[in-house]
Amino acid sequence: MNKIEYCVFIGRFQPFHLGHLRIIKEALKISNKLIIVIGSSLSSKSIKNPWTSSIRQEMISSSLSKEDLNRISFVMSRDYFYNDNLWLTEIQQKISNITNPVPLWFSFVFRVWVFAMSCSRAPAVTRSKERLSPASWSPRAIKEAILS
Repeated sequence: MNKIEYCVFIGRFQPFHLGHLRIIKEALKISNKLIIVIGSSLSSKSIKNPWTSSIRQEMISSSLSKEDLNRISFVMSRDYFYNDNLWLTEIQQKISNITNPVPLWFSFVFRVWVFAMSCSRAPAVTRSKERLSPASWSPRAIKEAILS
C-alpha cells in the first residue's frame, strides 16, 4: 500500500489514553507524516480541562518512540465558541504552514482517511476515496463527511 503524505488527528486529549495512542500508531502506518492538533489550547484549567496543552503534548510525546516523534508535528488550536468558520480557518492555516509546498488539498483532505473514535468501542479507521475540495471546506461539509 502506498503511504499518503499527511494525516491529521484532531483532539483535546483530556486525557491522552490508549485509544488515542492506537489511532496515532495506525495513522503512522498509513502516512509519512502525522499532524496532531491539540484542541482547547487556551482554555483555563478546570474539571473539563485539567491539563494545559503543553502537558497534553508531553503525555503524547512520552508514549512514542523518537522515530515516531520525528514524523509528527504538533499544532495547538484554541476554541472558537459558536464560530466554526474561525476554528476551521485557523486549522487550515496551521496545517498549510506545515504541509507547504504540498497544496492545501493534499491527498487525504479530511475525507480519504477519517479517524473516528467511539467511547463504547475500540477506535475505528474509516476509508473513503472521495476528496473534499478546499472550496467545500465548510464546518457543515466536514461534519457531514465525518459522519457519513
